[in-house]
Amino acid sequence: MDLDFLEKLVSTPSPSGFEQPVQELVRNRFKNFADEIKTDVHGNVIGIRNPEGEPRIMIAAHCDEIGFMVKHITDEGYIYFGQIGGVDASLLPGHHVEIHTANGIISGVIGKKPIHFMEEEDKRKKHEIHTFAIDTGARKKKDLDGVVSIGDPITFPPGFRVLKNSLLASRSFDDKAGVFVLTEMMRKLIKRKLRAGVFAVSTVQEEVGLRGARTSAYAIKPEVGIAIDVDFSSDYPGIDKKRVGEESLGKGPVLHRGANINPVLEKLLIKTAKEKNIPYQLSGSPRITGTDANVMQITRAGVATAVVSIPTRYMHTPIEVVSIRDMENAVKLLVSFVTSLSGKVNFTPQEIRYQHFNLKLRIHSFQPENGPGKMDSSSIGKIITRHRGYNNVFQTQSSNCHAYTLSFSIIHRFRPSVLNSTEPAVPRAYTAENHKCRSPFTIARSPVWTAGTFTYCVQIELIKYG
Repeated sequence: MDLDFLEKLVSTPSPSGFEQPVQELVRNRFKNFADEIKTDVHGNVIGIRNPEGEPRIMIAAHCDEIGFMVKHITDEGYIYFGQIGGVDASLLPGHHVEIHTANGIISGVIGKKPIHFMEEEDKRKKHEIHTFAIDTGARKKKDLDGVVSIGDPITFPPGFRVLKNSLLASRSFDDKAGVFVLTEMMRKLIKRKLRAGVFAVSTVQEEVGLRGARTSAYAIKPEVGIAIDVDFSSDYPGIDKKRVGEESLGKGPVLHRGANINPVLEKLLIKTAKEKNIPYQLSGSPRITGTDANVMQITRAGVATAVVSIPTRYMHTPIEVVSIRDMENAVKLLVSFVTSLSGKVNFTPQEIRYQHFNLKLRIHSFQPENGPGKMDSSSIGKIITRHRGYNNVFQTQSSNCHAYTLSFSIIHRFRPSVLNSTEPAVPRAYTAENHKCRSPFTIARSPVWTAGTFTYCVQIELIKYG
């Protein structure tokens, strides 16, 4: 992964409404990987691969970051400011800041009364943004005339650092980490043949209302929308896992479940991760997510949406921490998913339907795999799932569904010498999941069966999801 480019991303200022400098980086990056690049009137940058492909997939990551804006300059030259996005005011005292002006960067500090002069009431007082001022060294307002203007954006200074265990620390990983994953995905896709149309969007103004994703999704008209964003990790002191859930850095990207997530798309992403041995974590999102997926989902007549998140420590503070490995695995997951899609896919959620089938399979002979005279459920399961009769049922009944769970039970076992009578066998259920209606699966282990030549009566249960 190109960490030099990641450092450029997080070090380039882009408070909401002032994203142009970082979007120029994204445009230049896309030039090597996209068939077409667009910038819309809102400022969203869209890199397109295979524009006529189906289905149309919009993958979005927001490039804007939290920050501040100059509101008032006193006669003494102190600058009062408002916040852009959600900022914890208690973190501000004692920090360096950078004011981005038409004439370049002006450095300043946010000061605070020394503890020596604080009354008890001062120590208990709630911090509020409007009570803090920036000291640039100016002695009077006139020193800043023509230098700092009302409305100039302000950010914390860059401070990209590599930590132990493949962790990185910097400001604005929310959501420059997502933009980095987006551009790396496009880089990896350049050598892949695509059947889907891919629209990679670096969106603007997410931190102030998910605004860029709303307008770009309306124009793109996607069938699938995936937001790449950060999510709250819970692997550091002070975080209550009972409220946040259990998410850790280095254990893979986070996939979400809930109202904002299309259930068919959710299953396909999980299936892709399992098939490609990509580590992932799950998060329950009982309400809408605070991501671009929120507005993509309700664009036009509706979009099948999902969220792929990078676990992040200390979100919305001057220093956020992420894992390189999580970003790498997010890229692998998205590349694998995008390249697996082809043609029209029905993402409409449908009710679960249970179907049962009985099938008699005659197995003339087999070689025990686990020692003379014995065969475990895994071995017998392989024979059953390879049987022509089983596959005929499987292929017929599992067609035209998005996803399924398939299981079978051995109901009876017939001895070859007494085929007119039955010898009951203890029913054993074997279950596996496949989310694209392809071929059989792994059978779970259970007690051994006596080897020999038998005819088995098998009950198959197919649970269809749409």
